[in-house]
Amino acid sequence: MEDTLPDLSTQPHNGYFKHVFSQPEYACSFFQHYLPAPVVASVDWETLELQPSSFVEAHLQEVRSDLLFSVSIGQQPLFLYLLFEHQSTVDPLMPLRLLEYMLEIWRQQEQGLPLRPVLPFVLHQGPERWTVSQSFQDLFQLTTESKAMLEPYLPQFNHALLDLSRSDPANESLGNSLKVVLHLMKLAREKEVLLFMNWLDTLLSKFPADTVITDTLLRFSLLYAFNADSTIDTTRLAHTLEGTYLKETAMTTAQILKAEGKAEGKALGQQIGTIRTLQLVLGAPVSSEEDLDCLSREELDAKVAELHARLRR
Repeated sequence: MEDTLPDLSTQPHNGYFKHVFSQPEYACSFFQHYLPAPVVASVDWETLELQPSSFVEAHLQEVRSDLLFSVSIGQQPLFLYLLFEHQSTVDPLMPLRLLEYMLEIWRQQEQGLPLRPVLPFVLHQGPERWTVSQSFQDLFQLTTESKAMLEPYLPQFNHALLDLSRSDPANESLGNSLKVVLHLMKLAREKEVLLFMNWLDTLLSKFPADTVITDTLLRFSLLYAFNADSTIDTTRLAHTLEGTYLKETAMTTAQILKAEGKAEGKALGQQIGTIRTLQLVLGAPVSSEEDLDCLSREELDAKVAELHARLRR
């Protein structure tokens, strides 16, 4: 779990991706399902470790985010580079961008030679289908004759890909938590959060809730859902979820976000919103705005620090 919760109000897709997949259990589950079987079988998954680095340029961070992991494959160290792409159009130069990121990873490698292999993986949220090549070699247009002469001198690699616009996580043989995360990412991008809520309620009716998703991840996922789709009709949602396991948590989340919006003009509105959001995610009693309004700036800061400390445990 990250030390702090990301601000989902500004970049909900990136914030949700980084917060969830920076946790080894979800990263392992993702890679084990979507990497080629020979790679999965060879990796020592107990060695997977998140590396504290980002290689996406600042001006692109609104449309993509990244995570770098180290693992052992046989006796050899390997980097798994997961790039999350959610811009509205598909980038035909993605292999070139990946090469730039891979070069930066190698430049930062402390031990020098030999270089550690990097396996690049793109998680594409859509909405357009991924229609461009995953091969760096296909960025060139070479005649048959020139290809035979030049190919030995050109970089050659492919990137792995999960295209959520073509994937159906709800019906794949995934673990329940990863299934919930990926299906939400797919439907949130399509602004079909109500559809997701109905699907999740059906899933929760089939299994004990704690075998589907942890309370913390459920609350954080609902925060993401409401931030990703601000057009949700909460009255309709309440009616849809009437009598369900989800209703109380979903409506509490919606009410907190609505109150945060109203509090934005207050000098201490950000701290108040952060405290109430952290309390929600942690499953603690959520303080009223009136109670928090009475606290000083120092008291609010201390409360935020204490809640973040609990989140890290």
